[in-house]
Amino acid sequence: MCMVILFGCLSINSKAAEEIKPLEYVKFTSGGYTYRAAIPGYFSVFFTRTNSDGEEGICDRDVNQYVEKGKGWESTGTSIDDAYHYLGKKSVYVVWSTKPLENPYAIKIDDIKNDIKNDKDCIVTSISANITKRMPKPQDVKLEEVTVDGKKQYKLSWKSDRYTRCIRTSKSGSYNYYGDYKYMSLTEEETLIGVCTLSNDRGKYANSEPVYIDVATKTIVEGDAYLYPFERPKTKSPSTGEVKPTPTDKSDTPTGKNDTPQASTGSDSATTTKAPAATDKNDNVSAKLKGTKITKISAGKKSATITWKKQTKGGIKGYEIEYSTDKTFKKGVKSVTIKKAKTTSKTIKKLKPGRKYYFRIRTYKKIGAEKVCSDWSKAKKIKIK
Repeated sequence: MCMVILFGCLSINSKAAEEIKPLEYVKFTSGGYTYRAAIPGYFSVFFTRTNSDGEEGICDRDVNQYVEKGKGWESTGTSIDDAYHYLGKKSVYVVWSTKPLENPYAIKIDDIKNDIKNDKDCIVTSISANITKRMPKPQDVKLEEVTVDGKKQYKLSWKSDRYTRCIRTSKSGSYNYYGDYKYMSLTEEETLIGVCTLSNDRGKYANSEPVYIDVATKTIVEGDAYLYPFERPKTKSPSTGEVKPTPTDKSDTPTGKNDTPQASTGSDSATTTKAPAATDKNDNVSAKLKGTKITKISAGKKSATITWKKQTKGGIKGYEIEYSTDKTFKKGVKSVTIKKAKTTSKTIKKLKPGRKYYFRIRTYKKIGAEKVCSDWSKAKKIKIK
């Protein structure tokens, strides 16, 4: 019989569960969730959001990862970020199993609560948080035209308060940025920019309400829409139902340095983060900066090793690598920053076996406090062992 443990309410459905606990802990973090294995096995995690109609759906999943006893796993990402644009219940279901789950990307929340719950080879652990408070909105948001490398760009800025922002234009994907300004290249179709404060405690706060700026007038536009899906201010999201932001309760929102988002505690947190889908137009890209290309890519067990052509001229400081199972790099994108220009290879771990991944690379340099990047290289693909 499968055993279900609900942390928080401490409800245990089987006496055997008291003896077999697959996790040392599972908890919300500043960017998503984390857990540590108490016993070895296959772990699959499903992050869910319950909308205003009481319907629960899976927003993000990491499945069939074999984790040794005492090892941990931490997850962040744009799908989790998007879920926190809304108030309401957020849940994390961790499924421990003796063997990989079958067809894991077809699993729905009802499957977890019924079939998997009753599977004798599984134990399900879950945590939930009812989010009723928001982060503070960005202050002093401004947009101005500037010239960078002889090209017109836009500088989006806001008051520095050490929070991370989510920026989205009316025709692009979202871009997370830590700092107090961002240079952007915009097309004629990108007539609106939204910026909000990302939650720095996923067990307590939702993202702030967004601040919108009209690109043509460079003035703030009032509205109660949300950044996902991004459209001109409205109230109803066709993908999630009627969801209106609740006014922020200023008595219970983070206010200062003590609430600064903390870095990941995972072993790869210094170099690897799950990032939103990146597009060249939202980065400070210079066609004059010499790029590089991937010369070799090889697959290992849940890993890939990328080798590229070294570039050190022109003040190049390092490289950025993006990888995804989506060849268009519009979803599920992760990134790695290489901080030494002389480095020519990198092994990326924790990849999903049997999946095809796409990789691309570019160079970067610093001009004062600004980071300038080359164009992306041609993507290379490989199937992970």
